[in-house]
Amino acid sequence: MKFHGLEVTGGTARFVFYGTDGRKFVEPAMVCQDCTGEGEYLGEEPVVDYEHGGYLKEVKVTCKTCEGYGWVVQDEEET
Repeated sequence: MKFHGLEVTGGTARFVFYGTDGRKFVEPAMVCQDCTGEGEYLGEEPVVDYEHGGYLKEVKVTCKTCEGYGWVVQDEEET
């Protein structure tokens, strides 16, 4: 199966896949709970500073749960 994209209409979304025979498959999607639909979140990155002990710098990180889409496949029991 080949991933084709994400269709978002209004407040609903669905992932679209195409099989090797050309048939279209859709999976309902819901907003990712880890990044609240943004596709990224603020994380911390350590910065080495030998004089002052170092510090943590705030950086934007791509969400690993939704891979940056902001949506995840909706499970059957979550409907």
